[in-house]
Amino acid sequence: MNIPYISAEEVRKNLLMEDATQCTENVYKLKSQDKTVVWPTIFYEFDPGHADMDIKSGYLPELHIFGHKTVAFMEANVQKGLPDLVVADFLLKKNR
Repeated sequence: MNIPYISAEEVRKNLLMEDATQCTENVYKLKSQDKTVVWPTIFYEFDPGHADMDIKSGYLPELHIFGHKTVAFMEANVQKGLPDLVVADFLLKKNR
């Protein structure tokens, strides 16, 4: 299976913190104006206090953008030399 992805290094090279901050501020402004749709967070504990995951999703109707964020905490990963916190973000923009 071939799944395309963007590495952390590619994100650092191509995403300016100033742009990310401005985008985040704009989304919070839209939220304060009731121009966003946010679904309830899904949370699951694989091993209470040691491994869990949550999924957050939302939609910006005016911009035709859907966003999804998954955060996973796996304490046992540290012993394997892996990060204990893994975050995956997805943004999809609908073509008009």
